[in-house]
Amino acid sequence: MSLEIKIDEENYKIIINGKPKEIETFAYCIEQTVSKGILKEELETTLQQIKKENTDEHKQFNFTTIHRAYINKEEIILLANRTNEEFYFPILKDMYEESKKIYDSKK
Repeated sequence: MSLEIKIDEENYKIIINGKPKEIETFAYCIEQTVSKGILKEELETTLQQIKKENTDEHKQFNFTTIHRAYINKEEIILLANRTNEEFYFPILKDMYEESKKIYDSKK
């Protein structure tokens, strides 16, 4: 199975579905794109909590002050800041595209 991606421009979100290992890898690709390793430990903690709890409940992770994600073992939902979604969503899409390139290079 490869990642299933839905870009929902109407609701300003990007939904990424996949196997747990794919989701974990993609989350690290986003972190690498956005913070270049600064948030790696915090992301590792969040991903470990998701594995440990083994539920379908999403955990919120803030990659930036203008973009957040809700992550569970098989899905990442990327969202633009609610206060100015129209402005921030194109930036979110660029961030996603760059992360996707990194992910694809790791296959």
